[in-house]
Amino acid sequence: MLGGAIVISGLLWMIQARSGGRLDATPAPLAHYLIAAGAPVAFGLAFVIRKYGLERFDSSVVGAFVGSVSAFTVIVLIDAVRGNISGRIRSNFSTTSWWFVGAGVSTSAALLSQFTSFTYLDAWVVGILQATQGVWTIALSFVFLKGDDHINVPLVGSVILVVTGVVLISVQ
Repeated sequence: MLGGAIVISGLLWMIQARSGGRLDATPAPLAHYLIAAGAPVAFGLAFVIRKYGLERFDSSVVGAFVGSVSAFTVIVLIDAVRGNISGRIRSNFSTTSWWFVGAGVSTSAALLSQFTSFTYLDAWVVGILQATQGVWTIALSFVFLKGDDHINVPLVGSVILVVTGVVLISVQ
């Protein structure tokens, strides 16, 4: 209960920090927050499914590969339904964005690390360690993005509150 309250407090602080503390700032639509809130739920479900899968098929490399192929398939299906598959192919193969290649390599390393960690650790432990992603994102944004991201004390404080809340929820 305390962990949930801390998570909610941290998220509210983050929203207020993003609006510059102005009450008259136009808030993002509720749907945007629901989509953002749905992502960690989907990641949590994926952690449980990966752990379950690794208990039945012990290969983190194959698991990460199948997960990546599944994600690619979902993207292709979404583009096919939207009628945008030829546009996607044209835009992706006409130029190579090496930034996205680097992000893909980093994501692949993260997935391999995650799958390997499920082999040795409980899913909730992996989830807690994954909850530190916000802290790492802020630190790396500060180093590499310099002024592109608006990092301030309320933002850092809210991320620390959220991570603390997640840890408290996980160990209760």
